[in-house]
Amino acid sequence: MHALPPALPRPHMRLIKTWLKWPRDVRCFAPRLDTAEILANRPELAEAAHWSEVVLLEDMVFALHRDGTVTRLTHVIVAPHGDQNLAEWDEITRLFDRRKAAITVQRALVHLPDGTQRKAQQVVAQLDLNTSGIKLTYSPLRPGVTVELEIQEDWFVHDDAGPAMWNHLLQQTLAPCRRRRFTFAVAEPFAGVLALHHSADPPRESTEQSYRVYRWDWQDVLGIEADAWLPPPLDFAPWIDFSTLPDWRPIEDHYRKELALAPGAAEAVRQLAGDLTKDAATPRDRALAIYSYAARDMRYGRHPSEFDVPTIRDPSKMLEDLRGDCKDKSSLMVALLAEVGITAQIAVLMTAQNGRTPMLPSRRFDHAIVRAQVDGREMWFDPAACVFTFGSLPQNDQGVKALVLDGGAARFVDVPLDEPATQLTERHCRGRLTAEGDYELMAEICVHGDRGAMIRAMLTDRNDDHRRRTIQQGVADERPGAVVTDIDLVSIDDLAQPIRYRYNLRLPHWARPVKDLLLFRIPWAEPLEATGPISVHERTLPLELPHVSRHVETHEIELPVGYEGYALPVAVSAACAGAKYELSITCQANRLLCRRVMETKSGIIPSENFREFKAFWETGVRADASDLVLVKSAALTS
Repeated sequence: MHALPPALPRPHMRLIKTWLKWPRDVRCFAPRLDTAEILANRPELAEAAHWSEVVLLEDMVFALHRDGTVTRLTHVIVAPHGDQNLAEWDEITRLFDRRKAAITVQRALVHLPDGTQRKAQQVVAQLDLNTSGIKLTYSPLRPGVTVELEIQEDWFVHDDAGPAMWNHLLQQTLAPCRRRRFTFAVAEPFAGVLALHHSADPPRESTEQSYRVYRWDWQDVLGIEADAWLPPPLDFAPWIDFSTLPDWRPIEDHYRKELALAPGAAEAVRQLAGDLTKDAATPRDRALAIYSYAARDMRYGRHPSEFDVPTIRDPSKMLEDLRGDCKDKSSLMVALLAEVGITAQIAVLMTAQNGRTPMLPSRRFDHAIVRAQVDGREMWFDPAACVFTFGSLPQNDQGVKALVLDGGAARFVDVPLDEPATQLTERHCRGRLTAEGDYELMAEICVHGDRGAMIRAMLTDRNDDHRRRTIQQGVADERPGAVVTDIDLVSIDDLAQPIRYRYNLRLPHWARPVKDLLLFRIPWAEPLEATGPISVHERTLPLELPHVSRHVETHEIELPVGYEGYALPVAVSAACAGAKYELSITCQANRLLCRRVMETKSGIIPSENFREFKAFWETGVRADASDLVLVKSAALTS
């Protein structure tokens, strides 16, 4: 058994079946359901086609035994229909370390439309001295079949972080489910902790055979019709979080040891830190030099043989091939910063694409980043996201909880979420409109945050010709007929600065002459459009707001001689929860002064607030697309 952190209860004596490495019986907590009754409720093909699959049964039993080991039993019966859904069932492989665990396949069947059934082919192979694999082949499959898998996984040693169990389960998923049953059983001396999110149902609780048992059982659970604008289900759908850890200390201790550099690496790290910062005068300069090395010089990746290794790479290998994943890069960056007197820690987190609702203590993380104190200021870095400007953190890392590995009191902290001004895109244009309707301008662009990183990712390590062609294409995509020249890449590769570039733009016949009038539309770079989710009248599911951003665009336009604006000034202002829009157009001394601001914050628009958001968005769409009327002064006085 592993040494136990002091925060965890000490497990009781091992079970006999644990010593013998036999499967433990957990069906006493949730007797097997009648398969014939489940199969009698198969979906029609039209229903399965609509959802791509229908779950007939999802029955899960999780047990933490008195010796700190865990059993997981899963019984699922599914009617797959979509191509990808069928492909996922063609072949299923499970690997396990025979020294620590065992997998028992109790049922693996294909139920055919005519009522007959066949067994899935099962192959057990010894892959190396300790690792075995079970491969289940269900194919050939086609729409109309129903597949069944009942599989039990028994661990005979406790988790590396200590004797504990955790899981999170969605009460409602993307596919409808005829019967969904969850059972947690926790033996003394351990205790379970529950968190019920987004109106998830509470369990039925009981005490049986020295186990505290939590049960949920639902019938005919509706599916969630997902689309590209749906937030992560954990941020809006009902779900259950469960853990038997009393706090974060065992997890922090586990990761801190797992991600620590080996003592033998100290000299190489010290020498590298000195080489990187020899010309750096300030703590910020030293941090920038180290960040640039970890982010840009060290590439992202690992050798295939190291993909599943949980510990960080040997620093000698990292420095030799300049390659590492998020935990490798973060660990090296923290060590380098420490060598130059900058306090920093690794922080592990679950990225926002999985949802921002925090989880109970557990080892449920998919990313590692760095938190540092630079010149008395807290700063966050993601060296694995190699194209972000110094001090800029990907929004996928923001607004989530992170576990800081500093060796002190375990801290599950909030990663700050950017204000719109931090994710700023500025476009300032000065140009001239001719009486024939041609508009020519010079644009200066400055882009921060995620958008700047996206541009840098397209342009970094490319030659100048490719970079200019990429910018030409991007500008012309936004404005049909655009002629882009004199591109000047002011700041692209320097991670100390945001993206900056400028260009000249000619838009032939952009305004339409009509007798003594010019009908002119401001060529905003990113006009709002009433497409996608905004095109529908109402929405039954929540809508995820776009990423945090602030777009500021100005145009100073010299008008043709003898023309002036009609019905000016124009001012439009609109706001709703999470977004703001402003537009102003005035005419001064034969010049149009135009300014547009679009700002969004992170968040979710509930379905009941969708119409308000749609009305706000459409206000911006109409303002962006509105024509200006420019009139000859003589026509006004005649």
